[in-house]
Amino acid sequence: FTAGISSGSASNEQTVKLDLYYESLCPDSIYFIVLQLFPTWQKFGSQLQVNYKPFGFATWEETPSGGYAFDCQHGADECLGNKAQACMIHLAPEQEKINPLINCMMGTRNPPALGDECIAE
Repeated sequence: FTAGISSGSASNEQTVKLDLYYESLCPDSIYFIVLQLFPTWQKFGSQLQVNYKPFGFATWEETPSGGYAFDCQHGADECLGNKAQACMIHLAPEQEKINPLINCMMGTRNPPALGDECIAE
């Protein structure tokens, strides 16, 4: 995974913005999100804004039909997990919603299959 940090201030409260490129089945990404990032977000709340980018070391190529074929470092299940998380980020971009969802999915043994369970929480 890779991360970029910037800071800004909308009021008197300092805000840190983190761009996080990660992979849904990468052990390092899982460790960082579940054991470091999510607990930090719980502590600092709105002072930490995370911009999740579930792509990591994936590659893609355009298909003859006009779609895209993805190849992910940890296999096809990771591509599915990355796509599922990208979709959730698009549908629920608010930090209060997406941080717990991503943490839940990353904290399971098979992130691509557990989106529904995490949404239900």
